[in-house]
Amino acid sequence: MIDAILDYHQQLSESEKSICHALYTIICTELTEAENKVWHAHPVWFINGNPIVGYSHQKKGIRLMFWSGADFEEPNLNVAGKKFKDASIFLLHPEEINREAISRWLKKSRNIQWDYKNIVKRKGKLEKIKLKDNMIKLTFQIEIQAPIEKVFDSMLGISDKKTYELWTAEFNPTSTYEGNWEKGSKMYFIGVDENGEKGGMVSEIVEHIPHAFISIRHYGLVKGSSEITEGPEVDQWANGFENYTFAHNNGMTCVTVHLDTVDEFADYMNESFPKALIELKGFCES
Repeated sequence: MIDAILDYHQQLSESEKSICHALYTIICTELTEAENKVWHAHPVWFINGNPIVGYSHQKKGIRLMFWSGADFEEPNLNVAGKKFKDASIFLLHPEEINREAISRWLKKSRNIQWDYKNIVKRKGKLEKIKLKDNMIKLTFQIEIQAPIEKVFDSMLGISDKKTYELWTAEFNPTSTYEGNWEKGSKMYFIGVDENGEKGGMVSEIVEHIPHAFISIRHYGLVKGSSEITEGPEVDQWANGFENYTFAHNNGMTCVTVHLDTVDEFADYMNESFPKALIELKGFCES
């Protein structure tokens, strides 16, 4: 649990604290790919920068709110937003927590999303996110006995790009990147194939929280000198995300990778990514 959320809980009564601790555990267990932080003064979980679920202390009790909950078709989420697509439930006592129901709502929250992230850009207009049903979500995790700052820097190759190239060599011995890790930046994750041709991914850094979280959106291909961002070659996986979360855990740094992929690459990723993370662990701990 990050310090900001822990501090939020500490301000509550014992009963409210019990409710929030339970909600925190349920949400983190179900939405393993989500980033959490205190946003607008209360804990909120995001998937790829889009707010999904959060809870807050109010006069009526602890409010558990789903930003897109109005479309869940769940009668117990009976406090509907007046303007957008949110829906909520109020909890007064820990015994009122229905873990089975909340887990079901959380599963729906992953697949039913309205785009709040870009609502300002769209001048208040809310649009539904079209999620690809062919995407497979993979999760990889490793604990590294090194400071979180060192692991973050080494994984991204911020001080020295060679550290990024070391662990990603598991995917391609010539793996590297062109660009920078600033939020909103365009990045090329590239390498050279067996025929000597440059290839890779065209991507965007969607989020960059130093020493905590990186979100990458892949939206195109590099083939030689060409950049392909539409058409059948990219349509099946375009807008897939690759997210890195860094957290303290009993003196260790825990790195969690959440990756969107398609069926034909799932076995390759399941075999290669753990090996790449072991390589990262090796030189971070040396």
